[in-house]
Amino acid sequence: MEDYESLCDVMMGTLVGFGVKGSDKVYKKACRDLGVYLESSGRNFSLEVGQEWLESVWLDEGSGRVSHQLNMQRRRVVLLLADCQVGSSASWRRYSKKGPARPSLPAFASLVESHRQTMKENGKADSTIGFFAHAASDFLIYLEGAGATGIDGITAVSVAEYFAQERFIHRKPLGVRTDAYRLRQFLKYLEVEGILPEKGAHLAVPCAFSTDQGVVETLPDAAIDRLLSAESLNTGRGIRDKAMILMALELGMRSCDIAGIRFCDIDWRAEKIAFVQKKTGVPHELPLLPEVGNALMDYILTARPESDFEEVFLGHNAPNMPLTRIFRGIVKKHLGDAGEGLPGGLHVLRKTFASTMLRAKVPRGVISASLGQLDPTSADAYLATDEVGMRECALGLEGIGCMKEELR
Repeated sequence: MEDYESLCDVMMGTLVGFGVKGSDKVYKKACRDLGVYLESSGRNFSLEVGQEWLESVWLDEGSGRVSHQLNMQRRRVVLLLADCQVGSSASWRRYSKKGPARPSLPAFASLVESHRQTMKENGKADSTIGFFAHAASDFLIYLEGAGATGIDGITAVSVAEYFAQERFIHRKPLGVRTDAYRLRQFLKYLEVEGILPEKGAHLAVPCAFSTDQGVVETLPDAAIDRLLSAESLNTGRGIRDKAMILMALELGMRSCDIAGIRFCDIDWRAEKIAFVQKKTGVPHELPLLPEVGNALMDYILTARPESDFEEVFLGHNAPNMPLTRIFRGIVKKHLGDAGEGLPGGLHVLRKTFASTMLRAKVPRGVISASLGQLDPTSADAYLATDEVGMRECALGLEGIGCMKEELR
């Protein structure tokens, strides 16, 4: 155990070198808990033993955000210890999780790969391609487990049986509908390419899982005023959040693009922001409005941690790494009690931006272009947010007769 304790001391010293507080209770407690596990099992530390310990203490993340954070911190402790053990912990890095499962049959694996290539040729983002490939792989892995040995195992019956599994019963409807849509597109691809001998397999995806077109949620004007005047936006972290909020609300940028914006993307003299969209890979240029520029300058000059990173937005906890994502509840956090019942993420501000343009009678093609969307009809989803315009579309009841009793 002396060797393990020395290893823990080295790891904690490494964390201090990264700018993480050496007295961090979570990391120290994880070391102690892992030490108890090693002592009780009479084993020395190794990456494999550390992974076994993680499996024994892993928390159900369905219980909340805290469980996820604790799991990730414990996981980082194990991986940092393993790095320190072999002397490869010279810099802070992100530890990627295990990659998604893929079908083992060559025939099935080639279907997934060909579908990926087709989506890439059609301009789909890498993240989108990954989601669709995961849905296709999950279905094909199920077929392998059911004894399928080739493409002839993909039938309408096998599709229906796949969705009859118990694991779909306990999932949220929205998640099931998303998987159903992705699998349906995969099956349609196989049919169009003539790969499937049986046509119509995509029709076996249950209709109950088809996607719905709901009304787009936006923030009312009163909520926007309250958000921008929130006292919490005056702190160091709040000044950063305000700049990101205005980029979504005034420019309609996606949260992933806001998180990834770099200094070289901002042309202060020409008053514009130019970047490559992460979702589509398409270059996009937007005007740097005075309000947005002032908020960015305020953050850079007064609240941004000192760093050599080229990304503008950084985390406010050591080691102050560039943001990989933006907290989903950022809007609700600054609205406080006034945000109850309202969407909490930055994406609602992008939708509000589009809805505001639509109410101002801006052509739909211009709205789509401002959002960086390739499809000029993509702004149609925001039509329902224009209440005044929707009232003009209401149909009268003239010519539709009814009995007096029917009105009761």
